[in-house]
Amino acid sequence: MNTAAASAVPMTALEQQARADLPYSARAFNRWVRARLIDHWQGECFWAELDRGDFGILRRRIHPNRMLVADIVALLMAGGENLTVITWALETGQPLDDVVAILSVLDVNSRRVPRFRWLLTPVPLGR
Repeated sequence: MNTAAASAVPMTALEQQARADLPYSARAFNRWVRARLIDHWQGECFWAELDRGDFGILRRRIHPNRMLVADIVALLMAGGENLTVITWALETGQPLDDVVAILSVLDVNSRRVPRFRWLLTPVPLGR
């Protein structure tokens, strides 16, 4: 038997529910961050935590094919990742080099904001 598990204080129902809700809260947090990133790219609200010198980038011409840019941004707004966009491009016959160029400019993967790590570790309650 694991001695650490045996000596651990049992979790309360509230703690169990909070831990069970973590995947849902993570998804909600990631969607919230993505929405703020799109706001930042559109120049609607500046977010220092997400800035890579690209505030308002969607107001500028980042690629000659503006419709392709709009389609890619729509996919990203819906929660799509780079792989989602690339799969869509292959399935719909979009020019893959152009898609990759746009994704490189937007660089959505560099905008990963860590969730609050203190929410993931149990805090001793002095029982």
